[in-house]
Amino acid sequence: MKLLKHSQRSALTYTTYDRRYPVVAAELIKEIASVSDIFAVEHIGSTAVSGSCGKGIIDLMALYPEGKLEETKDILLSIGFCKQGDDFAYQWPEDRPMYLGIYNFKGESFTVYIHVLRKDNEEVERFRIFRERLKRDPELLKEYCAAKESLVSEGINDSDEYTKRKGAVISKILSCPN
Repeated sequence: MKLLKHSQRSALTYTTYDRRYPVVAAELIKEIASVSDIFAVEHIGSTAVSGSCGKGIIDLMALYPEGKLEETKDILLSIGFCKQGDDFAYQWPEDRPMYLGIYNFKGESFTVYIHVLRKDNEEVERFRIFRERLKRDPELLKEYCAAKESLVSEGINDSDEYTKRKGAVISKILSCPN
């Protein structure tokens, strides 16, 4: 597997959409599936939405069945994902971790965050709803991208603060009618 250990948070930048994101995510998902079929992996976040701008970090969900959290975490760590480093102000708890990695795809490195969730966790559906609403509604997508660009242009360079400050637009997207 072409996953490099990476535990430090990436510098906060604002990038335009790269058409390779879904290709890279699909390739990594395929590689993870070749190692284990205990959990499913799904592409979420900005890089899963064509035309979306953002930090350029490929967000994934590892969806494990009841009772398989520890095994899922062990597999992800064994293939090269890492726990968050001390530079993260917010540390995801061990019962709902987020791991990091750098995936080498055709000679280029892509930062990957993988959120480890039990497959029936309500957060899974929130991630899916968010992604699908952005895919269906160009105005929501435009507003979301503008909010993210504004935060970076304001000089917000802490990813925890960035996430917190875009909370209002995320809430709006999640509360929109289907």
